[in-house]
Amino acid sequence: MTKPRLTILGVQLESEAYPNVLHRVRALEGSQEFNTHKIHHSGWSQETQSASGRSRLLRNFWRMLYAHLAVLARHLRAPSADCIYVPYPASLLLWFLSFFPGGKAGTRLVADAFISLYDTIVLDRQLLRAGGLPAKLLFAVETRAFRFADTMIVDTPMTAAHLASLFKLPFEKFVPVSLATDEYLFTPSAYEVGGEDCRVLFIGTLIPLHGVPTIVEAAAALQGRRDIRLKIIGDGQENAALEQYAATANSNIEWQREWLSSARIAEEIAMADICLGIFGDTEKTQRVLPFKLYAYSRIGRCIITAGTSCSDSYVDALDYRPWCSVEVANAPALAAAIIELADNVQLRSQLASNAARFYEERLSNAAAEKLVTETLLPRTGPSSRLSACENT
Repeated sequence: MTKPRLTILGVQLESEAYPNVLHRVRALEGSQEFNTHKIHHSGWSQETQSASGRSRLLRNFWRMLYAHLAVLARHLRAPSADCIYVPYPASLLLWFLSFFPGGKAGTRLVADAFISLYDTIVLDRQLLRAGGLPAKLLFAVETRAFRFADTMIVDTPMTAAHLASLFKLPFEKFVPVSLATDEYLFTPSAYEVGGEDCRVLFIGTLIPLHGVPTIVEAAAALQGRRDIRLKIIGDGQENAALEQYAATANSNIEWQREWLSSARIAEEIAMADICLGIFGDTEKTQRVLPFKLYAYSRIGRCIITAGTSCSDSYVDALDYRPWCSVEVANAPALAAAIIELADNVQLRSQLASNAARFYEERLSNAAAEKLVTETLLPRTGPSSRLSACENT
């Protein structure tokens, strides 16, 4: 039986900085379900990411533009495929493709939204003013892009509902699939108490949904507990509260600002007693299960995170607790939870075991790859992409 022909079409940076993209593409390249062909040109590099100011913006812009045009040109000359997968960042490439709807008639087009650029830049991080011309242009581009795809892969059902409402698209267009994880570097590790101190770890880019001010306030409340050691790895948009607190004489936070390799991050998680999730009081907090929870759970460590609509939806369907939940943006509750777990080794160990079980049952790559394959396989009937892009 002839295998379906799959084209992976993208401008993604193939780096551990984007593990979901990297490992999903690798899984599809190694899949036995498809004859796979990849058309790829990276739209940016580690060098342009590390640059700053106007130089970085200009270099990224021209490199991104060239990458999209190069991939589009190669794609239009390539033999047709039964299905096309566009990894993140997919929006601009989908937008370009939407102007050539007849070139790949009958081909199923699936893209990974991962995060919506408009939702992230305008609504969540507020880097552009909602209602301003740049925000309106970004919204128009992403709306057309999402309409053109047959299916958009997202991370949770809450994200699917949000994007369907935001872009006025059918809910059925969005398929929730758990993120892809590096299961080679992040391997299960039996939890063992390492000493008298309790090591509390947070890893992240300090964006609003992380709730950095809440973590800092909780840390301040724990200053009397010298046996509780807090470590934060990462830097980002909301670092002001952390910078101010870290500079005080009584700071009890060790701050590793430079991002570490995946191997080092896995080591840090394995050495931790308690790992912190997200605590921000944002709308996005309510609908995501952050990648850090995947990493913590895969290795098998005790987790404290905010009780959100998304996290609660997972917990409600289980007969065990995969993590300790606290109220969003509630620093006293977070501090109390850390103290309780620091003083209760048995509970800590049980939650670590529960987290590992949760990963295997709900978040493993095997389960995600099966769903991605089912989403990509060609379906009978005509594509709706042509009508979907009319008058857009």
